[in-house]
Amino acid sequence: MRIVNTGMPVPSSDLVGYARQLAPGLYEAIALGLPEAVMLLPDAQLPRLGRIEDVRADALENLRGLPADRASRPAPATP
Repeated sequence: MRIVNTGMPVPSSDLVGYARQLAPGLYEAIALGLPEAVMLLPDAQLPRLGRIEDVRADALENLRGLPADRASRPAPATP
């Protein structure tokens, strides 16, 4: 997982009303990784997938199963 300032606007509540604000300007939303792009899962797709709580739990389980990206790991603190 990476947290990146992409300069993108805050997710529209009309598109991803389920997005949770974790901190000012930081939102949690479900993204779909496609071969050529990554897209946010729109509200319109949720009913066919189930309750948002269950979809979120599945998404987090999938995320935890991915290998860590060595390039994105913070460097060890130096004394």
